[in-house]
Amino acid sequence: MRKLQPTLSALSADDVFPDLLSDMKGYNFTVAALSWFPFVWKRNGRHEGTEMQMLEYLASQLNFTCAIKSEEVLNYYALKDYNSAADTTSSSHLTVPGAAPTPMAPGLD
Repeated sequence: MRKLQPTLSALSADDVFPDLLSDMKGYNFTVAALSWFPFVWKRNGRHEGTEMQMLEYLASQLNFTCAIKSEEVLNYYALKDYNSAADTTSSSHLTVPGAAPTPMAPGLD
């Protein structure tokens, strides 16, 4: 009876673990952002800050684009808080998690 010898050349490491993240093939991600200076803020209708710089760098290196949503995030949390406050208390005050007042640089919206 003949013994079978295992061979490692049948599959390469690239076959088993393909590189799926080095090129996103132009995929458009939706990113939620809240203003929190100096990380993210909005000036002249455009998001800026250190987080936006990192996102732009990653997008250029990994071939993807981003649609940044900020108002939609605030509206979602405000509506969510309003609904939960209406169920448990009679308070009409809305709080938005993560949207505490932050120090703003001069000249920013």
